Amino acid sequence: MLKKQENVIIEMERAVYKRESIQVKYDNKGKEKKEMTASKSGTNGDGNDKSIRFSINFFFILDYSQVKKQISQLKQTLNQSTVNAKQIDSAVKDKQVELNNVRKIIFLKIIIICNRS
Repeated sequence: MLKKQENVIIEMERAVYKRESIQVKYDNKGKEKKEMTASKSGTNGDGNDKSIRFSINFFFILDYSQVKKQISQLKQTLNQSTVNAKQIDSAVKDKQVELNNVRKIIFLKIIIICNRS
């Protein structure tokens, strides 16, 4: 279970990195096109590009914060699962000790019965 959660966290981090890479890639292409258009039209190309970039960044921040929140929730779940696993391990050990005690009692009773015969 811990491995699975670690893998999910790693995959989420990869997805965030991939999204950042794609965004940078397309931002650079947009800048190249803007420079080409500006040189042809004689403007500096500042038009609506800033608002588009802001929108992209705004949506990216929302997605990033959602991923960050999910990672935080996964960490909490992982911590709770670890606590639960420790409790279960402790309970299993207690039951094993109890089982060994019952086996000893049964073994002693068998010995006593055999000695009577």
